[in-house]
Amino acid sequence: MKRLIASAVLLSVTLVAAALFIGTSSSALAAGTLTVDWPNNNIDLVAGMVYPIKWSKGNAGANVKIRLLKVGRHYKWVSKKTANDGEYFWTVPKSLPKNTKYKIRITSTGNSSISDDSDSNFTILKASNWWKDGVFYGDGVY
Repeated sequence: MKRLIASAVLLSVTLVAAALFIGTSSSALAAGTLTVDWPNNNIDLVAGMVYPIKWSKGNAGANVKIRLLKVGRHYKWVSKKTANDGEYFWTVPKSLPKNTKYKIRITSTGNSSISDDSDSNFTILKASNWWKDGVFYGDGVY
């Protein structure tokens, strides 16, 4: 009787696990494979300077698009199409207003469900007075 109950429990667990896995679409499994690596923390960027945007490319395909978000919404295109090679050098436009609520969003051009945002907001400082507002992280403003 104990073996019968143990077999029934094992079979139930196996069937439930299989049903959960089968119910997960391949796009849902792939959605978490592209990851923004930098900027991905609370840092200060200076308008007019060049910074590398970095990401783990996962299975996002050959190309990605990069957006600048402000307060969680699309604000400006960084690049509408660039190679999915894990790095893009971005000159922060001098026209961007100082704000502490910026993020980067990187999305596959072939599958919009493969996307990631910076984990934390970052600040863009004006080029003319960044040293007045900058927060220093040991080796300076990033």
